[in-house]
Amino acid sequence: MNTYKRHLYFYSSLLLFIFSMYGIVLANHLIILYFFWELTSVASFLLIAFTNHRNASFEGALKSFIITVVGGSIMLIGFIILGALYGTFQIDEILDAAHSDETLMLVALVFILFGAFTKSAQFPFHIWLPDAMEAPTPVSALLHSATMVKAGIYLLIKLMPLYYGYHSLSTVIMAVGITTMLMGSFVAITKHDLKGVLAYSTISQLGMMMTLIGVLTLNSIYVDEHVRTIGFTALIFLIVSHACYKATLFMGTGVIDLHMKTRDLRKLSGLRHTLPITFITMTISALAMAGVPFFSGYIAKEMFITTLYELKQEHILLMTLLILAVIGSIGTFIYSFILIIRPFFGPIATQSIELKTKWITLGQIILSICTLGLFFVPNVLRDITENIALHEIHPIKVWHGFNGPLFLTLFIFTMGAVILYHRYYTKLYGLFEMYNINLLYEGSGKVLKRISRYVIKRVMQGNLSTYVIYFLIFILIFTLPFTLSLLKLKATVDFTAPIYIYIISFIMMTSAMNILFVKNRMAAVVLVGVVGYGVSIFFMHLHAPDLALTQLVIETITTVLFLACFYYLPNLKKDMTPLPFKAMKHVIALGMSLFVGLLMIKSDSMNVFPTIADYYNDSYKLTGAKNIVNSILGDFRAFDTLLEGVVIMIVGLGIYTILKKGRVDERK
Repeated sequence: MNTYKRHLYFYSSLLLFIFSMYGIVLANHLIILYFFWELTSVASFLLIAFTNHRNASFEGALKSFIITVVGGSIMLIGFIILGALYGTFQIDEILDAAHSDETLMLVALVFILFGAFTKSAQFPFHIWLPDAMEAPTPVSALLHSATMVKAGIYLLIKLMPLYYGYHSLSTVIMAVGITTMLMGSFVAITKHDLKGVLAYSTISQLGMMMTLIGVLTLNSIYVDEHVRTIGFTALIFLIVSHACYKATLFMGTGVIDLHMKTRDLRKLSGLRHTLPITFITMTISALAMAGVPFFSGYIAKEMFITTLYELKQEHILLMTLLILAVIGSIGTFIYSFILIIRPFFGPIATQSIELKTKWITLGQIILSICTLGLFFVPNVLRDITENIALHEIHPIKVWHGFNGPLFLTLFIFTMGAVILYHRYYTKLYGLFEMYNINLLYEGSGKVLKRISRYVIKRVMQGNLSTYVIYFLIFILIFTLPFTLSLLKLKATVDFTAPIYIYIISFIMMTSAMNILFVKNRMAAVVLVGVVGYGVSIFFMHLHAPDLALTQLVIETITTVLFLACFYYLPNLKKDMTPLPFKAMKHVIALGMSLFVGLLMIKSDSMNVFPTIADYYNDSYKLTGAKNIVNSILGDFRAFDTLLEGVVIMIVGLGIYTILKKGRVDERK
């Protein structure tokens, strides 16, 4: 990392990401889990965009952020539905409770699936992961091999009991998983960038994990408990072993990049002589990924094939799943050996650069030992997880005798070796370039950008009254269901008042209506003042002298200041607004008045909260005043009113000065 600058930024973002991943794993609350879920997207964006002076780095960070955050937002809807269905957001309580509304439950699970697919780079949302390889090597080794991309896998494992019995969802999970596995396998073969090969190999391995989750959630008609136990063990073993060998491959790629200043496989060869330790560690990891015996990946791949082989094969879809898994495994075998053959064998192509540090391969060595150790003592993983796993962990054995899964494995090795020997895989080069889903992403981005520009140009007109109209229309639409329910309200308004209240009400309504027709600003200010003073008289009638006094003071100050300022302004011009626009403003005004009036009537007859009047009966003991309202006014409201008046006076004097003095020529 000595070649990079901004170490504080890098390590802070890396620690933020690790903290976020711990939050996802440890959270027992759906909303808290979602918070950390999105925090990983933020940290990932910061890390991928570390070299933000490069356009590819920034674009890759933006793409990963958009796709994962959109998926996470849709997942949040599923979480909210789950919380509403079960009356809690506690994950353990939800898992222990019985299923409720089947339709809503299905909708919630579909939304959660969407979030998991985007985070774990499942087809067709996988396009963010290859572009994220612009991040520094430690980021790729941590985020994109062992942690972030497995967040979706982890979430589905955690919520797996909720998916039991939904055959359609299990089918979707298996279909997406096997498609991702196949696509990742074959596209990885076509890449010439070492990180590109590793990116698509990660996508392929994630597809394998997703396929296992789909199988595990199948109905017991298709999979018995013994096979389910084998499948769950295969899934856990694959997650751990993949983290070991894939992180090693990423770090080895970083070492090659530092020494050779390139990751292009067309320019690399003979590195086994130049980088012997990296050659050994990457060979161990690549063989493990290929599923070769004596490496941890062999056990994971063997149990994966065994799980699919042991399913009730009378169902044509399950038979197809096994065939596709074998084909995808052949692709895995091929790209794993490509990672060994192309950069490390053959003549030395370029001269390497000697690095000062001698410890850069230490991480690779440790993880390679783990990859080997998991093969020889695989049940250590079972001993660790047996008390916390959702299912029983099956005892792991390396040798199961001559059986169907073994012959399928031998078939995979044979076909892969033949294709490698004859270099048939080179015919795939360039095949997937014309079918790039990135084109759909980029095209969608351009279309959305054009739409947003058009909408903004139409909506943002720089007119304050227009923005107020938008705001009021939104309120009317948003509250329309509530307003319609209020129209059915059967409420009796018992209001008796002396004759002068009716007279003042008539004067206030007349003044408000006349404001629409007067041309003189001074007259408009006076009419507004009449309405305000009328409100203060209402307060006095309702035995609220504090409010009446406040209203009188504020109304007097504002009226005087407005009169002083508006004296220098010209008269109002005739309103030349088109008739349809006027009609719309009248409709909005009537709608708002109807909503507010009905709301006042409804609130008068509602008792939502218990009264706190009894608490105020003890006001003398609490505040030293026999009237709690007087105490509040004396202690707080007086200062509030005083400062309100001061603020209004300052603003009014400023406006008055500007209007009287006129524009100041700044050039003088």
